[in-house]
Amino acid sequence: MAKQSFTESLQSNGAIVPLSFQLFGGIIVILIGVLLLDHNLTLSILMFIVGLLAFGGAWGLWTMQQWSYLASMIVALLLLFFALITLPIGFILLFIGISLLYFLSKPETKEIFNIKGRFR
Repeated sequence: MAKQSFTESLQSNGAIVPLSFQLFGGIIVILIGVLLLDHNLTLSILMFIVGLLAFGGAWGLWTMQQWSYLASMIVALLLLFFALITLPIGFILLFIGISLLYFLSKPETKEIFNIKGRFR
């Protein structure tokens, strides 16, 4: 049997889907923050910070770091929070946040990141 590349391993194990949602969520939350820049500076800055955290969590997912699982869960919850306070434009964040939580809670994803105990 041929050895799989790192990307093939990610794809076959299901880690690429949460990674994609994490990156997309980071981009969208930063874009919404830019749109709100004239209306609410504090909210825009917070959304920019969450976008950067999403990119950091996505990097952790890509490099298969165990801490990235918890970071991604926190980012998903923050995306849901920002989705609710920026509706109707935040509807896409709502979809991304729910999808990210769904894919992170799948047993295969937990197994990849060796999540045990209270997260199981």
